[in-house]
Amino acid sequence: ARKLLIPKNMEAFLSDLTACDLPAYAYDIVILDMPTLASGADLLKIGSILDGVVMVAECGETHLDTLRDLTRTLQTSRSPILGVLLTRARAATFLQRRT
Repeated sequence: ARKLLIPKNMEAFLSDLTACDLPAYAYDIVILDMPTLASGADLLKIGSILDGVVMVAECGETHLDTLRDLTRTLQTSRSPILGVLLTRARAATFLQRRT
């Protein structure tokens, strides 16, 4: 798996996955857990060939402006955005929301 972190290896792997005639990679769903976009522009290339991107934000840590910027960046690179996963959020009861 470490070899996949090298950009050329990741590109080759994703090319194999997107090829229709490869029974070895005949999966219904493939999930890639990628590092943050701050790690490099190579991630934008990968995002543009995926069926969708789910952004992950930590409640109380990720600023709304950061999410807006990320959304713009992904849209510019033609990466389809499926949604946002908010981590470390606490469920509020009805009474807590009213106060």
